[in-house]
Amino acid sequence: MAAFEALYLRHRDWMYALACRTIADRDLAADAVHEAVRYWMGKFPGFELIGEVRTFLFPVVRHAAIRQMERARRASGKSIESRPETAAGESSRDADLARLLAAAVAQLPEGQREAVHLRFAEGHSMAEIAEALGVPVGTVKSRLSLAMKALRERPELQSLFSVEN
Repeated sequence: MAAFEALYLRHRDWMYALACRTIADRDLAADAVHEAVRYWMGKFPGFELIGEVRTFLFPVVRHAAIRQMERARRASGKSIESRPETAAGESSRDADLARLLAAAVAQLPEGQREAVHLRFAEGHSMAEIAEALGVPVGTVKSRLSLAMKALRERPELQSLFSVEN
């Protein structure tokens, strides 16, 4: 139990941040983390991890957040969506660019959006992303290539991709 607690403490903030990126409602995100941790705990004893913990947890937390979002939507009849937030200390220009980039990434197809997040926000390798998403490495590369092409083509993001930056 102590080992699981140490793992939980090491990854809880990351799980919560992932859930918040999937669903805007912080309470529902916390519920999703709780659901994911219960699922993870249910794997013990006998849990054999063959990759990174976060590679295992990514789809678990993401699907738990999606389930929470769907439950809330069914209960209220309203759509629950994710919305990007500005990091503290960003300049106005940086904050505007971050919002534009987050909005552009949010409009990418789901597979591309997940691959971009795992690669650039989480820093996972192509193999880790492939494992987390359950797709071949070639598919990850293709999704990233298509996503980057789509982002480069957006006029409002040109300054992010210029050679001067």
